[in-house]
Amino acid sequence: MSKNFNKELMHSCNFQASIAGEDHMIKKTISSILLTTVLITLFGACASSQVKAARRGDLESLQEFLDDGGNINESEKDGITLLMYAAQNGQNEAISFLLNRGATISLRDSRGYTAFLYAVTSRYESSAELLLSRGAAVNHLLSTGDSALILASGSENLSMVKMLLARGADLNQSNNSGWSALTIALSKDAQRASNLSELTRHLISKNAKLSIHSDVVSKIAFSAAASGNVDVINYLLDLGFDREVKDSAGWSLLMKSLYQSAAGGEGPNPVALLLMEYGALPEGGSTQGAEIAFTAAENGAPEILEILMAYGLSPIIRDDQSNTLLMAGIKHPDVVKLMLDKNISVNEKNQQSMTALLLASQLNQKDSLTLLILAGADLNQSDATGRNALFYTARLKDVEMSRKLLVAGISVYAVDKNGNTALHAASEAGVPDTVRLLLTAGIYVDSSNAQGETPLMASARNPQYADEIRQILITAGAKVPVEEVAPVVKPVHIEKTPVQETPVATPIAVPVVDPTESQETSTELSIRYGWPSINPSAVQGWNNSDKLAGYALLKIGSAGSSGWFYQNQIQIPMKGVNADSFKQNLSSVVAPGGDCRALLTLPTKKGNALVAEIMAVPDQNGRVVLYFDSFSYEK
Repeated sequence: MSKNFNKELMHSCNFQASIAGEDHMIKKTISSILLTTVLITLFGACASSQVKAARRGDLESLQEFLDDGGNINESEKDGITLLMYAAQNGQNEAISFLLNRGATISLRDSRGYTAFLYAVTSRYESSAELLLSRGAAVNHLLSTGDSALILASGSENLSMVKMLLARGADLNQSNNSGWSALTIALSKDAQRASNLSELTRHLISKNAKLSIHSDVVSKIAFSAAASGNVDVINYLLDLGFDREVKDSAGWSLLMKSLYQSAAGGEGPNPVALLLMEYGALPEGGSTQGAEIAFTAAENGAPEILEILMAYGLSPIIRDDQSNTLLMAGIKHPDVVKLMLDKNISVNEKNQQSMTALLLASQLNQKDSLTLLILAGADLNQSDATGRNALFYTARLKDVEMSRKLLVAGISVYAVDKNGNTALHAASEAGVPDTVRLLLTAGIYVDSSNAQGETPLMASARNPQYADEIRQILITAGAKVPVEEVAPVVKPVHIEKTPVQETPVATPIAVPVVDPTESQETSTELSIRYGWPSINPSAVQGWNNSDKLAGYALLKIGSAGSSGWFYQNQIQIPMKGVNADSFKQNLSSVVAPGGDCRALLTLPTKKGNALVAEIMAVPDQNGRVVLYFDSFSYEK
């Protein structure tokens, strides 16, 4: 079977499916053509000798068949004759031979195809012309109403179209579904991005008629709008096509074009601009307008949003998940800025209790996060699980998102419904820099969630960074699980002033500083110290009329000794200490060695004090972190 014929039929089938998906008759016609071809192929292997001879143009074998009494109009299955086989394969000598010996030129197969139509659909122009010269009907119609000219136009065979027109083909013949050679050619153009084809221009030059208000032309117009072919739209508009026509779903050409533009993340495409130039108006307040708006927000097309809002789109619309346009456009700072300029509420929540700020944090949208912070977004709003934005940024590899939130004032003490903190999130995700940042900001290093898991335990789930994060947390004072601690010699007992533990629910303890800053090995003692912004009312016995005096007394001594080898008075803010500001190397002090004990006293204005006493062990480089996490109120 001819490869060209197969290609031609498939091409025609694709064409019909794309431009007339709703048109059963056209699809049925093309399916019939394709089925005929398939049947020819299937029976080719077991075809008779005379059929093979017709295909090859073997005149000697054909003559032997006739000499043996063979019927020249004999047909195989589905009524395909020897003449049709010869025409389908472009065997002009065999065509003439068979006609000269009495083959009937007008016979049809079971699908209605004549030998002439086989030549046309196989793209054998000389064979088609030969058959016409021998009496074939140029305007023969299939049961679907398709003519040779319509089929040639559908396969974009310009040369065949010119020949057929020269031979008297009806230029304006339409099939049963209303498609003519011109509308079919236009529909092929409409599927491309631009231009009118040479075939279309040739048919127009021959004064082909076009029913401008027909359903067929509307289909062509919407196809052109979908592909962005401004040349087809311009041609139709110049002929008086209705710019406001809508499809069965209520979409106008302009709204379709705006949707295409929005989906591409661009401003209005040439088709949309042309339609508006012809007076078409966007329907911003319609259902289609809302769909286009969310598509534009999601794909970063602020110009489309501005056009729609200028024509009735409400900036506060929501989708079926209660997302706002601000939320939908969170990945695109220009969309975020546009929506913020419209003064929409920045703290709205969707059905998942997510705000725009939470979405920006979750999706690592740094620029959008900055815009939302500047717009006054509530930093401490939480989602349905109780997590604020810091929980999401803590899991990101880029520490800058978390830093922005902390600088803006987000609470580092937030706990989700399962008892997790942002430090749990950063430790589990394996982000050492964020772990350091959170510790410096004052998060409690040993907070346990509902399952009793601390950040130290959570860090084990990220093997790549587990050791590094574990060291950071332990250096900052994290308690190692009992089963992990090797037996040690019992330290010398030191009597201390009894202290009252702060209730677990009150976040009072804070790791002091970035504990991973490297220092050279020294025999001298390197001390870092700090404590949280204390809530005195959480300390048992506190007198609410009392106030902190604004300074602290720090004393450090050796375990087992009643004396102090270091004492210092520190001026502090009334609400506590910024751990970053209270770290120093005591270069003038040489530690006696071994464990240290430290006493921190925060005097009050009434002569009382908050007191905390702890034990600390210097590491091999002589560094010690003093972690004051429990205070008593002494009078």
